[in-house]
Amino acid sequence: MNGLRPYRITYSGDAFGDNLFSAFITAVLNDNGIPAVLSNPKIAALVECPIDSGRESPLSTFDCRRRHRPGLQTCEQFTVYSDLLRGFRQATGCAQTIAITRDCIPVKYRELPDVPSVHVAMVTRTGCWTPYRNWPHFHALQGMLDSAGITYVDLSAEGIRDIRMLNYVKKAQVFLGLETGASHYASRFANGKAVILQSGYCDFNYWAGAYHFDRLALSVECSPCWLRGGCPRSHSCMSGLAPETVLRELSRRLH
Repeated sequence: MNGLRPYRITYSGDAFGDNLFSAFITAVLNDNGIPAVLSNPKIAALVECPIDSGRESPLSTFDCRRRHRPGLQTCEQFTVYSDLLRGFRQATGCAQTIAITRDCIPVKYRELPDVPSVHVAMVTRTGCWTPYRNWPHFHALQGMLDSAGITYVDLSAEGIRDIRMLNYVKKAQVFLGLETGASHYASRFANGKAVILQSGYCDFNYWAGAYHFDRLALSVECSPCWLRGGCPRSHSCMSGLAPETVLRELSRRLH
């Protein structure tokens, strides 16, 4: 489409998940026959896709900043990846239809034999974009898991967000996550065994539509709210999701 000169794909922000999106888009473009290289040193060591060596002379650069967030209409029309690919086509004048060919972030992986196997690998904290994606009952849940003899690792509390995390997720029977960058990073091994505690901040299919994740969520009229502050309902979408409900779902999957 543009000869042998690849597009340079980057992301100019700091959010971990959004940085990972740039690797996903780079891989998908190449799958569709559109040469692209990732120019993102923040995550280049974590992902498997063509990397900008500095020797290429790209036709143009595409910054993977989402064009439609926040916007109540977005979740009904796009996933985050179809949104970004539409942005790519508009920014570059690409007339080609681009199929989403991946169902996970293309991460690098190697087996680490010292990482133990646990029943549940969990992510308990989200990034700072909005507090409303967090679930306030993880401490209570972990006490219940201890009492039930269900082993777990709190990846967030342990500060694990690299290949060790992927090993934990691969070896675990269940991945318990939130809408956050770590869940995107884990997607290769969380597919098929992820339970996401979904807030009312964003539509689940918008951010997780490419993955094979399941969710636990309360039905609230105000979702998606896209709020970063000033919730008028005391964060009921997550505070009302009882730890007993989550424990039942985990137990069902384990036994």
